[in-house]
Amino acid sequence: MLMTKASIPEKKKARELTLQKLYAEEFQEGSYKTKLPSENEGTVSDIGEILSADLTRLILENKNDLDTIINRHVVTWPVEKLSHVDKNILRIAVMELKYIDSVPTKVAVNEAVEMAKKYGSENSYKFVNGVLGSVIQEIIP
Repeated sequence: MLMTKASIPEKKKARELTLQKLYAEEFQEGSYKTKLPSENEGTVSDIGEILSADLTRLILENKNDLDTIINRHVVTWPVEKLSHVDKNILRIAVMELKYIDSVPTKVAVNEAVEMAKKYGSENSYKFVNGVLGSVIQEIIP
Protein backbone atom coordinates (compact mmCIF):
# COMPACT_ATOMS: atom_id res chain seq x y z
CA MET A 1 0.00 0.00 0.00
CA LEU A 2 1.14 3.55 -0.68
CA MET A 3 0.33 4.77 2.83
CA THR A 4 3.97 5.70 3.44
CA LYS A 5 4.20 7.84 0.28
CA ALA A 6 1.13 9.97 0.92
CA SER A 7 0.98 13.24 2.84
CA ILE A 8 -0.91 13.44 6.12
CA PRO A 9 -3.86 15.33 4.56
CA GLU A 10 -4.03 12.76 1.74
CA LYS A 11 -4.13 9.91 4.26
CA LYS A 12 -6.87 11.66 6.25
CA LYS A 13 -8.97 12.19 3.10
CA ALA A 14 -8.35 8.58 2.05
CA ARG A 15 -9.66 7.31 5.40
CA GLU A 16 -12.75 9.51 5.14
CA LEU A 17 -13.38 8.36 1.58
CA THR A 18 -12.94 4.76 2.72
CA LEU A 19 -15.54 5.34 5.43
CA GLN A 20 -17.95 6.69 2.81
CA LYS A 21 -17.33 3.72 0.51
CA LEU A 22 -17.79 1.19 3.32
CA TYR A 23 -20.96 2.95 4.42
CA ALA A 24 -22.36 2.80 0.87
CA GLU A 25 -21.36 -0.87 0.64
CA GLU A 26 -23.58 -1.61 3.66
CA PHE A 27 -26.62 -0.74 1.55
CA GLN A 28 -25.59 -1.82 -1.95
CA GLU A 29 -23.02 -4.55 -2.47
CA GLY A 30 -20.35 -3.60 -4.99
CA SER A 31 -21.04 0.13 -4.66
CA TYR A 32 -17.55 0.74 -3.27
CA LYS A 33 -16.27 0.41 -6.85
CA THR A 34 -18.32 3.43 -7.95
CA LYS A 35 -16.86 6.91 -7.70
CA LEU A 36 -18.45 9.00 -5.00
CA PRO A 37 -19.30 12.70 -5.45
CA SER A 38 -16.28 13.70 -3.34
CA GLU A 39 -14.02 11.93 -5.84
CA ASN A 40 -15.71 13.61 -8.79
CA GLU A 41 -15.51 17.05 -7.17
CA GLY A 42 -11.74 16.84 -6.97
CA THR A 43 -11.62 17.07 -3.18
CA VAL A 44 -9.58 13.86 -3.04
CA SER A 45 -6.20 13.62 -4.80
CA ASP A 46 -5.32 10.76 -7.13
CA ILE A 47 -3.08 9.24 -4.47
CA GLY A 48 -5.92 9.62 -1.95
CA GLU A 49 -8.25 7.74 -4.28
CA ILE A 50 -5.68 4.96 -4.72
CA LEU A 51 -5.13 4.73 -0.96
CA SER A 52 -8.86 4.60 -0.35
CA ALA A 53 -9.40 1.95 -3.02
CA ASP A 54 -6.63 -0.21 -1.52
CA LEU A 55 -7.84 0.26 2.05
CA THR A 56 -11.47 -0.42 1.12
CA ARG A 57 -10.54 -3.57 -0.77
CA LEU A 58 -8.39 -4.86 2.11
CA ILE A 59 -11.14 -4.21 4.64
CA LEU A 60 -13.76 -5.98 2.55
CA GLU A 61 -11.42 -8.93 1.96
CA ASN A 62 -10.74 -9.22 5.71
CA LYS A 63 -14.16 -8.15 7.01
CA ASN A 64 -14.89 -11.41 8.84
CA ASP A 65 -11.53 -11.33 10.64
CA LEU A 66 -11.94 -7.64 11.51
CA ASP A 67 -15.47 -8.20 12.80
CA THR A 68 -14.32 -11.15 14.90
CA ILE A 69 -11.67 -8.97 16.54
CA ILE A 70 -14.14 -6.13 17.09
CA ASN A 71 -16.76 -8.51 18.53
CA ARG A 72 -14.31 -9.68 21.19
CA HIS A 73 -14.02 -6.11 22.46
CA VAL A 74 -17.58 -4.83 22.13
CA VAL A 75 -19.25 -6.13 25.24
CA THR A 76 -22.69 -4.59 24.81
CA TRP A 77 -23.50 -5.28 21.15
CA PRO A 78 -22.41 -7.67 18.43
CA VAL A 79 -20.78 -5.86 15.52
CA GLU A 80 -23.89 -6.42 13.38
CA LYS A 81 -25.89 -4.17 15.73
CA LEU A 82 -23.41 -1.28 15.81
CA SER A 83 -24.19 1.83 13.82
CA HIS A 84 -22.83 1.61 10.28
CA VAL A 85 -20.57 4.59 10.94
CA ASP A 86 -19.05 3.26 14.18
CA LYS A 87 -18.64 -0.24 12.77
CA ASN A 88 -16.79 0.98 9.69
CA ILE A 89 -14.60 3.39 11.63
CA LEU A 90 -13.59 0.46 13.82
CA ARG A 91 -12.92 -1.71 10.76
CA ILE A 92 -10.63 0.95 9.28
CA ALA A 93 -8.70 1.35 12.54
CA VAL A 94 -8.39 -2.38 13.24
CA MET A 95 -7.20 -2.95 9.65
CA GLU A 96 -4.51 -0.32 10.13
CA LEU A 97 -3.53 -1.63 13.56
CA LYS A 98 -3.32 -5.27 12.55
CA TYR A 99 -2.28 -5.29 8.90
CA ILE A 100 -0.63 -1.99 7.96
CA ASP A 101 2.72 -1.69 9.72
CA SER A 102 3.42 1.80 8.34
CA VAL A 103 0.56 3.30 10.39
CA PRO A 104 1.60 4.00 14.00
CA THR A 105 -0.83 2.81 16.68
CA LYS A 106 -1.45 6.32 18.01
CA VAL A 107 -2.22 7.60 14.51
CA ALA A 108 -4.72 4.81 13.77
CA VAL A 109 -6.55 5.43 17.05
CA ASN A 110 -6.47 9.23 16.79
CA GLU A 111 -7.74 9.21 13.20
CA ALA A 112 -10.56 6.83 14.17
CA VAL A 113 -11.56 9.01 17.12
CA GLU A 114 -11.51 12.14 14.94
CA MET A 115 -13.71 10.45 12.30
CA ALA A 116 -16.11 9.35 15.06
CA LYS A 117 -16.33 12.95 16.30
CA LYS A 118 -17.00 14.19 12.78
CA TYR A 119 -19.33 11.48 11.44
CA GLY A 120 -20.64 9.55 14.45
CA SER A 121 -23.19 10.24 17.14
CA GLU A 122 -22.50 12.37 20.19
CA ASN A 123 -20.69 9.63 22.12
CA SER A 124 -19.26 7.64 19.21
CA TYR A 125 -15.74 8.92 19.76
CA LYS A 126 -15.73 7.64 23.36
CA PHE A 127 -17.03 4.25 22.25
CA VAL A 128 -14.49 3.97 19.40
CA ASN A 129 -11.63 5.01 21.68
CA GLY A 130 -12.63 2.47 24.33
CA VAL A 131 -12.99 -0.41 21.88
CA LEU A 132 -9.67 0.38 20.21
CA GLY A 133 -7.94 0.62 23.58
CA SER A 134 -9.07 -2.93 24.27
CA VAL A 135 -8.20 -4.14 20.74
CA ILE A 136 -4.67 -2.79 21.09
CA GLN A 137 -4.14 -4.96 24.17
CA GLU A 138 -4.87 -8.01 22.02
CA ILE A 139 -3.14 -7.32 18.73
CA ILE A 140 -0.15 -5.14 19.61
CA PRO A 141 2.66 -7.17 21.25
